Amino acid sequence: MNDSHEQAGHESAGEVPLLGLSADELLMTTRTVRRRLDLTRPVPRAVIRRAVEIAVQAPTGGNRAGWRWIVVDDPALRAEVGRVWSECAEGYLRHVPADDRMLPGARHLQRIIGSVPALVIPVIEGRPPERDLSWTAGFWGSILPAMWSFMLALRARGLGGAWTQVHLRREQEMAELLGIPYGEVTQAGLVPVAWTVGTTFKPARREPVEEILHWNEW
Repeated sequence: MNDSHEQAGHESAGEVPLLGLSADELLMTTRTVRRRLDLTRPVPRAVIRRAVEIAVQAPTGGNRAGWRWIVVDDPALRAEVGRVWSECAEGYLRHVPADDRMLPGARHLQRIIGSVPALVIPVIEGRPPERDLSWTAGFWGSILPAMWSFMLALRARGLGGAWTQVHLRREQEMAELLGIPYGEVTQAGLVPVAWTVGTTFKPARREPVEEILHWNEW
């Protein structure tokens, strides 16, 4: 068996070799990937399954799981999901300043999202509580950490995703498209998933820690 066949066999079983990143490297270089998604290389379901298996080890709010993961890889359905997402993105991006450095990447993703190999929508049972802040934090704290762990698991294997939430302005329409019981579960976002073109990513530019870190008081 040649190397390419052997690699394909590992991928089909979800046994993708890890990149060998340290924990710090993984945490500091997992980016929202928009322009470096490989649209030509299929993503085996087993790879996504493994990433979800890792993701659900994330902490939850109030020790409640209640998550579900909708993976859209059917080309026709993926195109429809991409259309809804793209239309939602247009409503947002038209208000983004032309000199915003994220705009070209966002526009690129808007054009290609229906062709990304897999679109993953994490959902959580229930609807956002109309209670105090602690209940709201617990609700979202039961799915958002898992979303981030999912992206870390992808990055560790040479795949990438984009953390997006823009389609939630038409959440009910997306629910109807995918058969999600809108009144019973809440969508938390949508992550387009693909192998990345190259695996080297740099830390993002952020504010210096000295400007945001407080000791004992504001």
